[in-house]
Parts: sequence; structure tokens; C-alpha cells
Amino acid sequence: MSSPEDIDALFEEIYIALLERDPESATYYGVADLYGIGDTRLNSFDEAYQTETYELIRGYVATLEAADRSQLTAAQQISLDVMLWDLRDRLAGERFRHHDYLVNQLWGVHNNLIDFMVNTHPLNSVADAEDYITRLQQTDEQFAQAAAQMRLRVAEGITPPRWMVDTVLNQMRGHFSGPPTQHTLYVTFVARLAAVEGIPTAEQERLAAELEQVIAEVVQPAYENLHTTMTELRSAASDDDGVWHLPDGEAYYAYMLSHHTTTDLTAAEIHELGLQEVARIQGEMIALFEANGFGSNFLQGVGQMYGQSDFIQISSAASREEALAAYETAIAKAEERLGHLFGLKPQSPLDIVPVPDYFGGGPGAYYTSPPLDGSRPGTFWVNLSNGRRVFMLDVPTLAIHEGIPGHHFQRAVQRELQGVPTFRRTNGVNAFAEGWALYVEKLAAEYGMYDDDPFGDFGRLQAELFRAVRLVVDTGIHDQGWSRQEAVDYMTTNLGWPRGSVAGEVDRYIAWPGQA
Repeated sequence: MSSPEDIDALFEEIYIALLERDPESATYYGVADLYGIGDTRLNSFDEAYQTETYELIRGYVATLEAADRSQLTAAQQISLDVMLWDLRDRLAGERFRHHDYLVNQLWGVHNNLIDFMVNTHPLNSVADAEDYITRLQQTDEQFAQAAAQMRLRVAEGITPPRWMVDTVLNQMRGHFSGPPTQHTLYVTFVARLAAVEGIPTAEQERLAAELEQVIAEVVQPAYENLHTTMTELRSAASDDDGVWHLPDGEAYYAYMLSHHTTTDLTAAEIHELGLQEVARIQGEMIALFEANGFGSNFLQGVGQMYGQSDFIQISSAASREEALAAYETAIAKAEERLGHLFGLKPQSPLDIVPVPDYFGGGPGAYYTSPPLDGSRPGTFWVNLSNGRRVFMLDVPTLAIHEGIPGHHFQRAVQRELQGVPTFRRTNGVNAFAEGWALYVEKLAAEYGMYDDDPFGDFGRLQAELFRAVRLVVDTGIHDQGWSRQEAVDYMTTNLGWPRGSVAGEVDRYIAWPGQA
């Protein structure tokens, strides 16, 4: 590599080449048109295709390693290190390419298709609508590839827990039964298209009719076929929950910990750190209970705080709107209290919306980033399914963590950075993102957000405790052989939450080892 200009061009070449093989990410990042990738393809799970991708990455690593660092600026050396770490990390995971549960209750292909088409694929013109239909015409091919991957995994002894298979089967049923015009893909397509100015009614009807046919002839049969495959594989499903039971499972988990943390911390070290943090935070909470007349018993104190907290019982559209308004108010307060601390602020707006129904039993909250082209806002998704209670003492910290100045602040600023290679505006490391969000939770307390609000401060400590408990539970499940029930028991005892509130969280850690 002879010049700084050469390395910058190489960064872009590698970024584009890998996005070309990951067209859904190109759409998500808002660069599909910029790089000529287009919005017409779904990702491929074909085994040979994935092998080709790893070979491509291997070649790029060799090229980057040959770069003459002495010819690069300090900033370019950082970019080189970042890209090399990412590509080497991918190659380190190649031996475990079949270890993930490709069809799982969170981001399995059956959920991803709906989520991607509804919330990510652009729909601002007739051309976008035609691309939407073209993409869905490939559902049968993508799902057949996913089914082949699942059979390959089972043949290698990599089997998901039986409860996970049952959950996935239940999630799929609604996607291949019933009229196509009642399918989520159809209903949302028609509504989004109607909101676009300038598309004649006749054109909307033509596109809707084409989509109806594709759903009936391609999408629904694809779901039914995948459902059949998963039903057939259910007999091979495992009664164990941790990846320790998989072939080479210990090494796989070590890789996942390295991938998510960028460190060489062992599972045992992380487990011990979690135990220490649980004890520390519970001690701070007991001190808070004592200062407010709630005694020194941890579980009783948690029960009393929640028992005296206002809450919104989610049971209707009106209650969901009330909850969304509470989160919006909390973010506005955080901006008012903490805004002066930051010179660089995101320009992208933040939407707060309910977790979609098709994620039934899904996570309590999560965040998705805005694209580089600014065509979508950042989105804070909060689970407002019927039966949930939104406690007011939990609202401020969750709003700060997922929104401002947490995930939205950090990721939107990253998207908007200038003067860095494009890949650095979209790459991410879990430890950094979650570390930032946890840091600003405490920052809010340090700058007085809870000085006159012991309930809000309890909510902050409870959120911090939740993350410490997750370290114990994730490593307990995947390294120490804990069962799902043991993990639920530990979370219930050490958080003071009802079992129904923690079961979905435990299921997430089982499906996504190391992320907690």
C-alpha cells in the first residue's frame, strides 16, 4: 500500500464488496442505491455462497496486513486496525458458522423477513413498491436455504432447545394461514403506499394485487414449508439450553464472548464479575431502601418500591399511547438536564414505537439505528403488549438507555460522522454500545436527575442490577450448565421480578449467547 489515498480506496472497496453480498444490510444502512446494490435482493444462506464470502474476507485481510503503516496518517492507522479486527473476528467465527440457531424466536429468518420488509425496506415510490414485490418473490429460495442450513446443523449435532422450536412453530403459523390480504406484509404495504403522495389509486391497487398474488403463491408456501421442516426436526431438538452441549460448544462460547466484549475474559471471570456487581448494586439498593423507610430486606424493599410506584396497565390503544407519552416526556427531561454536557449531538430524529405484534413474547425494549441517507429515524422499540405494566419508576432509565443520551445518541452521531471511512459509520461493537448506554444511565444520576426522586433512582439501580444479573445468567447457562429454569430462578431471586417478566429475557440469552 503506497499512499494514504490507496488505503482509503481499499477501505471503501472492501466495504462495498461485502455489502454486495449482504444486500439487506445495504438497505438497512441506506447505501443500496449509492453503491449500485439496489433494494431487490434478500440475503443468501447458501452454504457455497457463505464459503465464498469467507474466502473473500481472507484475501482482504492479507491485503490489509501488507499495508505500510508508516505511510498512513494516525487516523488511517486506527481505521486499519478497526477493519482488521472486524474481519479477523469474522474469520475466527468461521469454524462456528453452523453453531447459531438460524431459526430462533428472536431474529430467526421467519421474523427477520417481516421486520425487514415492514420497517426497513423503503416504500416511497412506485419503484420502491416494485422492489418490495421483487424481494418477496425470493422468499421461497431464502427459506429453502434456511431449511437446508437447519438440516445441516442437526446432522452436525447442533440442535436448538425444544421449547425454542415450539415457540418458532407457533410464531410461523399465522404467516401461512388466512387470506393474503390479512397478512402483515400486505396490510402494512397497503397502508404505507397510501401515505405516499402522488401515486394514483389505480396504481396502488395494481401493486396491491401483485403483492397479494406473491404472498399467496410464494410467501405463504415458503412459511409453510419451513414450518414443515422445523416440525420434522423437532424430534432432534435438545432438552439442554446452553451451548455447552453443542459439539465444540465451549470454544464456540469463548468465541462469542470475545466477539461481544473484544477481550479475552473467560466465562468464569465474567461470571465472577457478575456476582460481584450483583452484590455491590444490591448493597446500594438496600441503603436506598433504608434511607426511605423500607427496611433492609432486599426482596421486600423491591416489592415495596414497585408496590408504591405508579404504573400504566397495557390493555388498549389508549394505554399504549399513554405509555409512549411517558417515554417521550422522560427523554425530553433527559435532554433538558443533560444536553449541555455534549457539544456533538445527533441530527436524526428519534421515534418511540411499540414492539411489533409478530415478535410476540419478544424483548422488553431495543433500538434500531437510522440509515446513512437519513431516510428513517432512529427507533426506540418498547414492548407494550397487552397485560404488561409500565412502571413509572422504570421509564426514565429505559428512555435514557435506549434513547437520549444512550443508544440513539451514540449510534446516530456515529452515522452522521464526517471525515472517516464509511465502514466506521456503520460498524459496531456490542461492548462499546452497551457500555455507553450504561454509562449515561449513571451520568444522569450524577447530574441530579434523581436528587428528589428516590423511586427513579431505584429504577436506575434496578436497571444496573439487571445488567449485572445478565452476566451471571448468560455464563451460567452457556458455561456452567444451568437449565432455563435455574436461570429464571436466579433472575427472580436477585431482581425481585415476577417469573413471567424474566422468562423472555432468559430465552433471549439462550438464543443469543454472549450478548447479555
